[in-house]
Amino acid sequence: MAPVDGFNINLEHLLIRYVLNELGAHGTVSNNVYAYNPIVNTTHHDITIHFHSCQNPVFAAYNHQLHWLAGHQI
Repeated sequence: MAPVDGFNINLEHLLIRYVLNELGAHGTVSNNVYAYNPIVNTTHHDITIHFHSCQNPVFAAYNHQLHWLAGHQI
C-alpha cells in the first residue's frame, strides 16, 4: 500500500491488473486474487500511470502510459 493524494492504493494489485488488462500480457501469476478482481481509482483524482520495462531475452524495452480516471476500474 502507498498513499496517492491521501488515499492508500495497493500497488501490487494495480501492477498485476495493469499488466494483465491494459498491456494484454499473457501467462500465469501467483496472485490470482489480484489478477481477477478489479481495482478502482478511489482517489477522486485522475492518475497517470507510466510503465517502463527493460529489454530482456523475451521482450523488447517497452513504454506505456495510461490515464486512470477517478472512479474507474482496471
